[in-house]
Amino acid sequence: MVTTAVAAVAGAVPPPRKAKDVTVATPPPPTLTRRQLLVAVATASTLRTTAVLAAAPRFAEIPGSGGVKALDLREGSGEIPAVDDQVAIHYYGRLAAKQGWRFDSTYDHKDETGDPMPFVFTLGSGKVIPGMEAAVKSMRVGGLRRVIIPPSQGYQNTSQEPIPPNHTPRVNGKIPDFNNATIDHESLLERLGTYGLAEYQIEGDGNCQFRALADQIFRNPDYHKHVRKAVVKQLKEFRKHYEGYVPMEYKVYLKKMKRSGEWGDHVTLQAAADRSFG
Repeated sequence: MVTTAVAAVAGAVPPPRKAKDVTVATPPPPTLTRRQLLVAVATASTLRTTAVLAAAPRFAEIPGSGGVKALDLREGSGEIPAVDDQVAIHYYGRLAAKQGWRFDSTYDHKDETGDPMPFVFTLGSGKVIPGMEAAVKSMRVGGLRRVIIPPSQGYQNTSQEPIPPNHTPRVNGKIPDFNNATIDHESLLERLGTYGLAEYQIEGDGNCQFRALADQIFRNPDYHKHVRKAVVKQLKEFRKHYEGYVPMEYKVYLKKMKRSGEWGDHVTLQAAADRSFG
């Protein structure tokens, strides 16, 4: 489920007027029999229930979206974007299959002033999932809606955004150019040297997280298989601590992480931190 939101601007509120004292004569309450009272209460209850049901909002499928459903919480007053328009949105992304586990939100990504950074993309570029495209291109500027995106309109490959952070990490802020990145790296090496440390290159074969952990724990990266085995054991024994952070069937995840060459993620790193190695 993905929710997109745009903050509304509150208008000025006029000061309240001074109330005048008015005396109103109230007639005595009518005398009702027990039967009349029960009928009156039942009627009021029925009318109230009917009004609630009539006002209950419902999701509606967006035409031509492949099954994407939307519920407008606030109608926008601006224009509807067209293909090739650049749009900026705020959203919360949750996985319905994992009890609403929130995997991403623009409100988690702040700029240098501490304000949340909107997600900006071009409609029709193919850089975002189809479900997000369908949801946004039928909205008006200033609108707020809740969207249910089926798997067929969700994440088909790791080049589409926005996606769960354990698949492809999101980048906060601007990506530095090559020259700035080189300078930053050289500065890091100088700082490491100040503390008598050095950069150690880890083989990028899918076991790099476990090699790095093995190097820190046993001073030997070749012990990565032992570290992986211990991490998987930790995940098995304390399933309830980690299952909520895994965006897939937990048994499938464990089977996947058992395989040598499978990239570790933030869950395996946390499990390693929780595990006692001997």
